[in-house]
Amino acid sequence: MKTKVLFLFFLLLAKLSFSQQNLADSKARPDNDRIIVISGGGARGAWGVGLLQGIMAHSGVRYSTAFGTSTGSLMAPFILTNDTAKLHVGYTGVTQSAIFNVNPFSTKVVNGQVESNIRWLNAIYRLIARKKTLGESQPLKTKIDSLINATMYNQIKSQDLDLSVAVTNMSTGEVEIKSSKDYNYPDMCNWIWASANEPIWMSYYLNKGSYYVDGGVRDVIPLRQALEVAFDKKYTHLDVIINNSENTLDPFPGKDTKFNWLGSLVQLLGVYNQGTVDNDIVVGRYMDALHNLEVTCQNTKIPCDTCEGIPLKIIFYFMPPELAVNYRNELAFFPDQMAKLYVKGLEEGNVSENINDHLLKMEFKIINSKKTQMLLK
Repeated sequence: MKTKVLFLFFLLLAKLSFSQQNLADSKARPDNDRIIVISGGGARGAWGVGLLQGIMAHSGVRYSTAFGTSTGSLMAPFILTNDTAKLHVGYTGVTQSAIFNVNPFSTKVVNGQVESNIRWLNAIYRLIARKKTLGESQPLKTKIDSLINATMYNQIKSQDLDLSVAVTNMSTGEVEIKSSKDYNYPDMCNWIWASANEPIWMSYYLNKGSYYVDGGVRDVIPLRQALEVAFDKKYTHLDVIINNSENTLDPFPGKDTKFNWLGSLVQLLGVYNQGTVDNDIVVGRYMDALHNLEVTCQNTKIPCDTCEGIPLKIIFYFMPPELAVNYRNELAFFPDQMAKLYVKGLEEGNVSENINDHLLKMEFKIINSKKTQMLLK
């Protein structure tokens, strides 16, 4: 009798231990139905870091696939591995010297606003010397190699997570998506560096005879490519972090304002960038609507309004305009100012209730002028 009781006791103990292990594994394992897209934005990415840290800590969401452009490509590996604490340190302690070995800007903070100007002597010298860019960003590559180490990358590979970054091929003018499923650790670090290098101001990455730069030249938000993956793998949630407000263009200077050809070039790049952002969002919305229409109607004789497909919920998170307007130059890195952006993002992510439930009640509506949700069925 005693032997039977002991056997049952150890059997129960083993079952409890196995159940607890399964529970721990399920908590550590990312959601198979959730994908994230993170836009460019340079130093403004500190806001996105705080936002995501708040969301992930509060609601417990995890991601199995991440698409990033520019600063988004730097954030994406840490989001997949749930190492937002390291992101916090990285984005609130970075300085100009940690990014540039040749800094194209002179920067300062005036009344809480980040201001910058071109370093003219440097610009003139580099133009005369026929340099490809006005700045160089070798320290950024060193920082990427130290923060995104081989152990982290092997974790991404071993857990079958998908890290994808957008780069622009300057030879073809096309955007290319580089995935961790296709590249080893050193190569992927190079692609992340290329994705984060804004043209004109930062280094170009040479690979097989072609120069590669920031994916944001063509895709500030790689939403179209992420939607293709979401449709193919039947994801049900897609979160989009936009490290920018819906419009951050500076007003074009009037006739009484001092202006020059280089300032005009910067403004032109800003106009082009804003157009790219708008197009990325619009194309994503239409692709989602068309996909859901196709899912519900193909290969069936049931009327479209009575059949159901697989819903894909897309949530857009925009940086509040009052934050973006104080940080016009995304390539000006001030730890104190970036820490403020991080805190604001964290406050936004640390809502008092489950963020998914909160948003689910507000379909097709703007929440606090910062979050927009579409639920298309």
